[in-house]
Amino acid sequence: KKCVRHNPPRAPHCRQCNKCVLRMDHHCVWVNNCIGHRNYKSFFLFLLYITCACWHASYLLAWHVWSIGDSSTSPVGVAEVFSLTLCVPLTISLSVLFAWHCYLVSNNKTTIEHYEGVRSSSLLEGHLAPLHSTPKNDHPYSLGLRANLREILGPRIVCWLLPGCSIHGDGLVFANVGEYGKWRAAKTKKEDELTLLGE
Repeated sequence: KKCVRHNPPRAPHCRQCNKCVLRMDHHCVWVNNCIGHRNYKSFFLFLLYITCACWHASYLLAWHVWSIGDSSTSPVGVAEVFSLTLCVPLTISLSVLFAWHCYLVSNNKTTIEHYEGVRSSSLLEGHLAPLHSTPKNDHPYSLGLRANLREILGPRIVCWLLPGCSIHGDGLVFANVGEYGKWRAAKTKKEDELTLLGE
């Protein structure tokens, strides 16, 4: 069942929450909430931190089991082997999930946009000419790696790895390839004017 109201771009309807979610990536059963515009940075950083923690734990457990196995004084315990057996597949699966979301962030896509295709691609093809005519530039919201990271993680690079910092935008309007070129040209023109005035 869909909402009867106007649906902003990149705001699909979630059947579990029964509402439209801004820049919805997916409905996460582990947090019982939709991952979208307001909490995607926290989710992405959670994946980063938990992946690093699992790699660290796997390394420590493997080193511990290996060092105990070399010494003849004490045998390897069941708890160590069980923990390592549990930790290694978890580390691999979380690494794959984190790599997937790194791909999505680098292309400024959501999981839904990737699997269903971008709904606004018809707008881009019909009205706006892409900046680069390469076949790789098929997503209208992909602005380049640095701009995509700023779009997801926030404008201040210092706060990218801190979960509490604010993100960019209101979730209703997103820059696309055509608008980003105009914005960049206006910014360069303004910087040139300021340079001329400063001399």
